[in-house]
Amino acid sequence: MGDGESILTVDDLLAEHTPEVQDLANRLRTLVRETCPDAEEKVQPGWGNITYAQQGIFAAVSPSKAHASLYFWDGTGLDDPRDLLLGSGKKLRRISVRSTDDIDAEYFAGLLRQALSRHMTPKSGSA
Repeated sequence: MGDGESILTVDDLLAEHTPEVQDLANRLRTLVRETCPDAEEKVQPGWGNITYAQQGIFAAVSPSKAHASLYFWDGTGLDDPRDLLLGSGKKLRRISVRSTDDIDAEYFAGLLRQALSRHMTPKSGSA
């Protein structure tokens, strides 16, 4: 990949992980694509994740050694009554998924719809 022209595919990225993590990541990917069908899916090799963008990145699926995470770029502004969102940064939040039982498709889809809506809404002071 040293030439800067090679494209890492989702399969390439996930091949580095266990079948269990691959399954979790693929389930999250399916959920994002079904919830936000117009979003562009792109592998970010430097970050080791799969981002979803519609006029900019709003979410990502990130596989790791023992789990997969669903990231929200502007996660601090999301309504999360179950307090599933983790993180302490200024904006970024995530939900860690360690098993298929952790995936609440309806709840996660609601967070994704919120994230996309917040992302697509012009901020005050914007043209």
